[in-house]
Amino acid sequence: MKKALFILFSILVFVVGCVETKVTQRSLRIEILHPQARAVTAANAEDMLKFLRQMDEAMERRGMTSGYTSLLTRSPLKSVPEIRGNVKSLIKRVEEIQELGPENAAYHTGLADVRRTLQQLDLQILGWWTYNTWEGRIFFWIFLWGGLIATIVALLYAVGARSEKYSTDSS
Repeated sequence: MKKALFILFSILVFVVGCVETKVTQRSLRIEILHPQARAVTAANAEDMLKFLRQMDEAMERRGMTSGYTSLLTRSPLKSVPEIRGNVKSLIKRVEEIQELGPENAAYHTGLADVRRTLQQLDLQILGWWTYNTWEGRIFFWIFLWGGLIATIVALLYAVGARSEKYSTDSS
């Protein structure tokens, strides 16, 4: 009975970690990546500017001011301050483009250039959350890895106990 409770508890810890990670990833995606995607597909400078500002405000609100979006590769492409600086410079650029007016060819060329730049931003929000926030560290290391390891240990223990039971019965 104790073995079964331990197995259930370890599976529950693992599931809670998975659910929390998925919920956080979804909320970060909605707050940060959706405005980025909408800015890329915006038809005019006013809409693009609105979505870029939403993205910048969400990054500030969520604390995306330092760190990297990846643990293993720490390059300027994955640096959150660099990405944030790019977003701020894109906002200034769209404000300048907006003054040109839609009848100007430079307006459309500028918007296309901003779209291409936005598509190149490497915002791996789950990687940033996992390695740069205390909640991410807790849920990633304790719940996901701890739950997974506890589940594997419990299953190995249960299989070992079961095979031991059968080997003593045949003697």
